[in-house]
Amino acid sequence: MLTNGTVEEIKTVSLVTLSLKDTKRWTLSNGTSDGGCSVPSVVEWEDNQLMMMTACDDGRRRVYRIGDKGESWTEALGTLSRVWGNKRGGEAKAVGSGFITATIGNGEDNRKVMLVTLPVYSSKNGKRNEKGVLHLWLTDNTHI
Repeated sequence: MLTNGTVEEIKTVSLVTLSLKDTKRWTLSNGTSDGGCSVPSVVEWEDNQLMMMTACDDGRRRVYRIGDKGESWTEALGTLSRVWGNKRGGEAKAVGSGFITATIGNGEDNRKVMLVTLPVYSSKNGKRNEKGVLHLWLTDNTHI
């Protein structure tokens, strides 16, 4: 984009739209993902906290922890963010993914987990497989 004779680089970001109590009034979060991160998947995680997985221009998927009703955004660097890569040298945005939470256990010892689906591309005899195999990842946000 050209502004006042200078070129500005425009990057896409992801954000959330939320309603605190009344579904008649929606607001945009103040925080956003890093520039170049889009195609978000969002799940509710812990007390008033959201987790957002985005596909970024650098070929990685970044996961953000969103708290304080959209005010604070922190990249989940400890375990989740940047673990999953891109499609065989292409953009991560070209690869479909899914992100959902579930509670597993026997009723007394329940644990909340996240399930992530992403295709994985393997090699056989030195040749890259053209079709990805869908992998299901399970995490408790501490271990994958």
